[in-house]
Amino acid sequence: MKLANTSGQWSLLVKTPKEKQFIKFKVTELKNNEFVCVNDSLDFPKRIQYSSEGKKLKAMISNEKMKIPFEFEKAE
Repeated sequence: MKLANTSGQWSLLVKTPKEKQFIKFKVTELKNNEFVCVNDSLDFPKRIQYSSEGKKLKAMISNEKMKIPFEFEKAE
């Protein structure tokens, strides 16, 4: 995964081991501790949301029918 800024537009680029190319998600919302990325051309996920709360990073990947939450804690 990586964040990229092209001509003032932020994108989240995601690549799994099975993929040859990065999948691009357009950053559609950017707030203090949260950002949302969207790619409507995919079945799943269409939306990826990241937010931080203290030492925790939360992610939610979703489409219209399903949501899968993830929670990460900062290692000491």
